[in-house]
Amino acid sequence: MSRSNIIKLVFILSVSMNLAAMGAVGFHWLGGCSGCGEHRPSAHERVSLDLSPEQEAQFQQLRSEFHGFRDTCHQRMTELREELVTELLSDSPNQERIDGLLGQMGTQQAQLQRRVVQHLLAEKAVLRPEQRPAFERVLRRHVLGTSTGAQGCLGSETSSHDCRGSETNGAH
Repeated sequence: MSRSNIIKLVFILSVSMNLAAMGAVGFHWLGGCSGCGEHRPSAHERVSLDLSPEQEAQFQQLRSEFHGFRDTCHQRMTELREELVTELLSDSPNQERIDGLLGQMGTQQAQLQRRVVQHLLAEKAVLRPEQRPAFERVLRRHVLGTSTGAQGCLGSETSSHDCRGSETNGAH
């Protein structure tokens, strides 16, 4: 394999890892995670945010819209990765085609990241000012894996919050 192809493969893996990380954030915060079943806000999250029935309905509508976009984006990324692997494994890989696929993958990843941010801002806008500190704690826990410094689902520190909402002691 030539140096150019190795660099491209490393780039592909990097893009894939970034997409996987954003997908994990989306799954943990917005819709569940692989192996954890479908995630809905836990009773603790609903209580901590103290959502009114109207707010809960708005959150559900926002989640539904986001899930449709996320699923479409993930499907397209799968198609692009399949095309890329096919091109890389061909007898004479077309560099222009590879570059084009990498560009499309980057565009998909950026669109998903923007949509996650838009979704979180939309949820934040639904909240009353007194609900925002709880939202910040939940957001920090799900996106950063912490509200106090310990790693969560995306990390591996000894005390963490797993994706089902229960505390663990490093057992992921």
